[in-house]
Amino acid sequence: MDEVKCNGTESNLWKCKKPRVTQCKADNYVTVKCSGSIELSLNRNGKTDECAGVVQFNTTNGNVSVCNEWDKDKADMVCKELQCGKHHKIPQPGTFQRDREQISYSVSLRCSGTEKFSWQCVDWAEAKPSKCSQEASVICSSEITG
Repeated sequence: MDEVKCNGTESNLWKCKKPRVTQCKADNYVTVKCSGSIELSLNRNGKTDECAGVVQFNTTNGNVSVCNEWDKDKADMVCKELQCGKHHKIPQPGTFQRDREQISYSVSLRCSGTEKFSWQCVDWAEAKPSKCSQEASVICSSEITG
């Protein structure tokens, strides 16, 4: 894939122009340098909160809320990444509201346990804009102990 040509406006690497036939050999390798960033945050009723709210990723394309099945392990991972202790509670859907103007994606956090950051658990190529009725949210322990 050493002949991939991107102009910078593509939504992902697969949208870049490339030759029809690619010769891959054992000594070939690919590196990618990205100019954007992805940052985890919690949205508490339209405002960024350090340790409680709807789980979202801030990207160069805007804020992306996580809409998926949610459990204690994933909640603990998010709280730990934000330096907010462990999860204290997973609130009922709708407890926190986000700005409805922002993008909502249906993505799952599929973690193997070796990821350093939660965004590494998201298959961004599979992310699709959608209406989400149950956004992932969390109240972390340091929110309670303050």
